[in-house]
Amino acid sequence: MTPDIEIKILGPIEVYIRGANVTVPGRKLKNILALLALRPGQEMRRDELIDELDLLQSSKNAANTLHAHVARLRRWLFAVGGFGGSEIIESTQTGYRLNVPPSAVDADRFSTVVERATLLSRSAPFLVATLMADALDLWHGEALMDGPDGPATSAAVDRLNHDRSAARELLLDSLILLDNDRQIIKYARGFIVDDPLNEMFRAALVAALRRSGRYTEAIDTFRAAQDFFLQELGVEPSSRLRTELDLIRRHLVDASDLDRSRSV
Repeated sequence: MTPDIEIKILGPIEVYIRGANVTVPGRKLKNILALLALRPGQEMRRDELIDELDLLQSSKNAANTLHAHVARLRRWLFAVGGFGGSEIIESTQTGYRLNVPPSAVDADRFSTVVERATLLSRSAPFLVATLMADALDLWHGEALMDGPDGPATSAAVDRLNHDRSAARELLLDSLILLDNDRQIIKYARGFIVDDPLNEMFRAALVAALRRSGRYTEAIDTFRAAQDFFLQELGVEPSSRLRTELDLIRRHLVDASDLDRSRSV
């Protein structure tokens, strides 16, 4: 295995060789490298690659076309990195294998860190918050945003999006345990833009605004969530969000009663 190549798929597909960003010549070659990077160190079958690359529609002999693309990719890897033969792209009996450590792919590093943080969870909130903030920084757009759109790619994107939502929730949960409302507000607002259907993000934001004494903003945030869910899903916000609104109203009523008592 070689540690000299890094493949990024959490956003536009990018390839780095010994720290330098290199341009893969052609969309098909870039897509092959990205597809193999979905399973570093594991086989991807030829029929899967043919399906993902839509070669049955674009060529008379899909298997030969795939073989030619892989040969070109190997020649390019040798030209830009000095990787010989099948050092990185290894032929198997029924497909090809990207012969790199999982850590050479940003998506694998991300999912590994999320899994580790899930095990720590509430026992080490500061560490989990740090791990999740760093892991989320690996994202630079939608996963495989300029890649193929076949079934294997779609399944990988769904899995990565699930992991990203889990990482975001872990980050907010950890910040709640740390009583860091300023950071909760900062992160939750950004997360809602990317994932407006996630009620946990909206509830965390309303709660942090309430705890910070920013009651008008908290109510406006609740109303925006309510309007969004009614328009998009035809449902009211969850009990968690409604509970936050009740807490705000209770505080405002108590504050009003206190003001009246002082004026007597």
